[in-house]
Amino acid sequence: MGIAGGAMIYVTVAELYPDIYAEGKDKKYPTYGFVAGTLLMLFLDTTLGK
Repeated sequence: MGIAGGAMIYVTVAELYPDIYAEGKDKKYPTYGFVAGTLLMLFLDTTLGK
């Protein structure tokens, strides 16, 4: 399940940021930023949600 989830996150990021992946730039930072933002959103939703 973790591999499938990681693949789905990668595909989502590649579709949201096509210019970054098309130009051959460093792909780690945008992907890590997307994952960090998603985790932060989930954390805040869990802690602040009603």
